[in-house]
Amino acid sequence: MRYLVIGLGTFGMQIVRTLSENDAEVIAIDRNSHQVDLIKETAALAMALDSTDETAMNAAEIDD
Repeated sequence: MRYLVIGLGTFGMQIVRTLSENDAEVIAIDRNSHQVDLIKETAALAMALDSTDETAMNAAEIDD
């Protein structure tokens, strides 16, 4: 399964870790690049972008 987690606060980080531990493919997004750096080794893909910016989300091509 493939999941998208938007927001890498305490809850989002734990969701990414749990899903990854259960062999899920996880895409993690947060506007804070520090949070993205903390999870990039765990997630299949980690991106720093503002999820409220429709143009940025479209450019990331994560709708598939």
